[in-house]
Amino acid sequence: TDRYIRIKEVMEMYQNIAKTYMSIFYNEKYNCFLGEKPCNKKLYDPYMIEFVNKWGLFNEKNRINTFILSQEIQDNRFAIKYEKSIWRFIERNDMTLINPFYYFEYHGRNLPYSSFALWHDDTIEVLDISLGGNSFEQSYSILNESFIENVKDP
Repeated sequence: TDRYIRIKEVMEMYQNIAKTYMSIFYNEKYNCFLGEKPCNKKLYDPYMIEFVNKWGLFNEKNRINTFILSQEIQDNRFAIKYEKSIWRFIERNDMTLINPFYYFEYHGRNLPYSSFALWHDDTIEVLDISLGGNSFEQSYSILNESFIENVKDP
């Protein structure tokens, strides 16, 4: 039927997008996605890794092979921080919760027990979410205020 053909076409598009994303961002050495930054630096987002693993975004249905990314961060506040992430916002699908989603970065080699530290890799930056009280951190926003206002404007 036409519906079956359309679903198959959408699944093929999704698989092509996933393959392209993996070819650009997947780092085999660390078994994770790393974004490009200036000056030959890479950005590791542990909250995105959680999102991808949780939803199995790169696992094809009815395939025995499972793709699970390495979670390099060990933080007892991880679940609380994930609740404040843009990834949790996407899961909730509630536009009233939109905000700039502030984050800061630190050197991956300073992440205890991570493969970044074990390899003494100075090129990896780790994205983290502040729980407040760390005003010394240089923070960035994922979404700018004008974008947020446009989304909120009916």
